[in-house]
Amino acid sequence: MTASRTICVVLAAGLILLVPSRVTAYQCPPDWSAQRAVEAAKYVYLIRATNVEYAEALTRTVVPDHDVDAGVIKLSEVSYDLLEVLKGDGSAALRLIDPAGIGVGFVGFVPGYYYIIAIANPIANPVGSEVLDDLPPGWPANTVVVSICDVVASAASLKSDTFQAQLARVRSITKQTGRYPLSNQ
Repeated sequence: MTASRTICVVLAAGLILLVPSRVTAYQCPPDWSAQRAVEAAKYVYLIRATNVEYAEALTRTVVPDHDVDAGVIKLSEVSYDLLEVLKGDGSAALRLIDPAGIGVGFVGFVPGYYYIIAIANPIANPVGSEVLDDLPPGWPANTVVVSICDVVASAASLKSDTFQAQLARVRSITKQTGRYPLSNQ
């Protein structure tokens, strides 16, 4: 075999290995946009994540037939300060859950970061994963699985020009002032 033919065979084999047989990454719907997410949402909140903690009991409820330690999926509860209600009602006291696993829309909330989240259906809020398509009986009230498609924007600082532009855009879409003033954090 000539050197150039060997190189071609090696490159072809490498390309075959790079082509996935099944897509497992989470994807927002093809028509997803920040504007559509905000328009469809029942609640749009500006929050500051304060803590992220593994929710082992809830994880075991969601995946009872799987070994939690095998890593099929793990759920984290996100504590947050509600800084502004951009749409909906701030009294709902939503419990935010961030799913970690392949194809579940993991957000990766970071304490101290600011997020604009748009929650369309806080009752079921399916995340499109095989594991969480059907929430189990007894799912806690006001507990919402947040996916990357629910996060309109995020930033380490409220003073970020990009984040402020996104926040202004969301405010113009909702045309509603928040019930809670922005904190000085």
